[in-house]
Amino acid sequence: MRCRMRLSHATTAMLLYSARYMKLLWSIAVSDEQPPRSSPPLALAELSRRRFLAVSALAASAATSAAALVAAAPGFAQGAVARTDSDPAFLELARFLTGKPDLDARIAVLARQGLIAADPAFAERSAALERAIKEAELTDVDAFAGSALYADVGHKATAIAVISAFYLGQVGEGNSAKFVSFEKALMYGPTAGVVVIPTYTLGGPNYWGTLTVPND
Repeated sequence: MRCRMRLSHATTAMLLYSARYMKLLWSIAVSDEQPPRSSPPLALAELSRRRFLAVSALAASAATSAAALVAAAPGFAQGAVARTDSDPAFLELARFLTGKPDLDARIAVLARQGLIAADPAFAERSAALERAIKEAELTDVDAFAGSALYADVGHKATAIAVISAFYLGQVGEGNSAKFVSFEKALMYGPTAGVVVIPTYTLGGPNYWGTLTVPND
């Protein structure tokens, strides 16, 4: 997916100024200026100090400019997900079903994309479920689980698909699975303070089959 960066005039001017400033600092840093051989050690130390400060300022300026560029470009970095793919109604539904009012909107976009890719009719199904929940005036997911809506096969399947996408961090299984999120998969939440989210395999295939439960 291509992202277009739109910078304001003020941001563009700032970046141009930073570029000129860095060019000046670089010229100081790599200057061939040398003190006379008869110069005392203090003069040599002063020249080295100036070069060190110039190089340090250059690095800081480069970092600041890069940060400004990222902040000024909504379609860059974390905002790479197209804004047109966001659906406030789906985000509200997902927060209701997962019980997470602070659910990441960007993850919701990816989940919705994956669910629609797996089932082209999902958008209509989720919209129907969202309307039904509002009409029933349900307050939370527990109320939904005990309502007549949950007994409806279609609504139940839609709800489980949404919940699974956020808790597992993917839609579907096997080679056809669509990635949603790894680090922010909700299944890691209950043990977040005890178990570190695994970023590598802890053993060979089916290694857990040989593990033994320690005796109390």
